[in-house]
Amino acid sequence: MKRKFIGLTVVLAVIMSVLCVNVWAETWAEINGVPEIVNFSGMDDWNEYGDDYSPYVTMYALDGRTLSVEWENIAAYESVGWYWGEPVTVQALDGRTMIIGKNRVRDYEKVGWYWGEPQTMYGFEKIGRNLQKVSVTVGLNRVLEFEEHGWYWGDVTTIYDSEYEKVADTGTNRAPEYERMGYYWGKPTTMYALDGRTIVVGENRVPDYEAVGWYWGEPVTLQSLDGRTIVVGEMRIKAYENVGWYWGKPVTVYDWKGNPVTIGENRVDEYLEDGYTKEKNTGNNSYGRDMSDACYMCNAGWNDCTFCVGGTYRTYDIYYRTYVTERCTASGCINGRVRCHTCGGDGWK
Repeated sequence: MKRKFIGLTVVLAVIMSVLCVNVWAETWAEINGVPEIVNFSGMDDWNEYGDDYSPYVTMYALDGRTLSVEWENIAAYESVGWYWGEPVTVQALDGRTMIIGKNRVRDYEKVGWYWGEPQTMYGFEKIGRNLQKVSVTVGLNRVLEFEEHGWYWGDVTTIYDSEYEKVADTGTNRAPEYERMGYYWGKPTTMYALDGRTIVVGENRVPDYEAVGWYWGEPVTLQSLDGRTIVVGEMRIKAYENVGWYWGKPVTVYDWKGNPVTIGENRVDEYLEDGYTKEKNTGNNSYGRDMSDACYMCNAGWNDCTFCVGGTYRTYDIYYRTYVTERCTASGCINGRVRCHTCGGDGWK
């Protein structure tokens, strides 16, 4: 009987010990906030807390050594070169870097440091009925986390397939991954080489290919007033014309006021269709009070204000203040000009 009593006493003691330990562990964790820190830091390695959130954590040295210390001694060990969590590098926007323990990352992010090289990510925020583009800077090691929540790594761009169909919107830093799968970064466009070869690339890759001798559009020769020449792709003609180059030999045409305009010979037909002439008008002319009504004076007192182009001409009706398109007739034209208004002999006063 005595033995049974002793045995029962031991069992009860063990049960009470376990209960006490569990209560102590829960109380310690609650007081020290371990569960909250575990959830907050978002790190992968929780083994440093031990089983059931023990009061010991693992500290790391840069040479690979590790050490288990009590929770309340973390700061003391950090002050002498140990790290709470595996050592990682954080970086500031001005380029400064610092090594900290992995479990301190969140704390440093709150005060302007980044886990990895700072990256700009873009997203869209709904304001009223409209979506507004917004940006945020994160460390390189946070990129995947933000992408999972709808952010784009780099500016937002569009990926296309060979049929000009949109495949996806993505960040510019992800575009090369799509290109490796056979898609195009931007709408597909054809690049040309001087030897006749062609290649299809996305529009956003055009500058890269131009830098190594390809042309955006078929190669054409432009000329400057001093006789220099340059070969560019057709899609770049306008840009070069804006800075003084000419598509073909430079020639002069004249507007309806007689002002000279220098253009490349390959643009002549376009300008003639718009009413320019190859020769300057030398007749006596004066201008009406409405400058859109050019009053070229002739002996009969008529205002031949436009040309017959494509079988029609466009006149300005002074009374109704509007333009009227009419068909040219042989009797209405003198030397290609249409007499559209009478100027009273002296033009408008």
